[in-house]
Amino acid sequence: MKQSAKLDAIINGQPVKLDIARDGERLTATVDDRRYELALTLQDDGTYLVTHNHKVYECFAGKSAGSGEVATIFIGNRAYDVTVTDPKRLGTKSGAAGANVARGQAVIRAPMPGRIVRVMVEAGEAVAAGDGLIIVEAMKMQNELKAPKAGIVLSINAENGATVGAGDVLVTID
Repeated sequence: MKQSAKLDAIINGQPVKLDIARDGERLTATVDDRRYELALTLQDDGTYLVTHNHKVYECFAGKSAGSGEVATIFIGNRAYDVTVTDPKRLGTKSGAAGANVARGQAVIRAPMPGRIVRVMVEAGEAVAAGDGLIIVEAMKMQNELKAPKAGIVLSINAENGATVGAGDVLVTID
């Protein structure tokens, strides 16, 4: 299934435009005017092998210390601090995790098309700001969506293994 997204990002402090298209294990990424044709292979340990121009790099993502919005992407022996936003959501007060806080409720949306890897909470459960709610795999990377505020989980609209579209409501917190 082919998926694509046009995103804004900050990579190591530099703003860039991203255009990403994925078709299975093939990924085409355009970073500003530089185009990359990549092949991705998920390894048993959760890392990826990324093939570019007949060279293979080990790649994995981790969170930067002290920040829930910046992810550190490790490719080979280099690290990149990356913050990604969807420009289509800037007018809805959405955060990096697709949260829209309105009328006291927080609505957590899928930031892009993907698959639910793990639902970490249940309806009726109390959560604190920053608690993990759900893990979505999108573009061969796992993203943990966190609670933007403390509250009670009102609803969960996803289950493990389900496919979600960009903007789908996954969790509502009151």
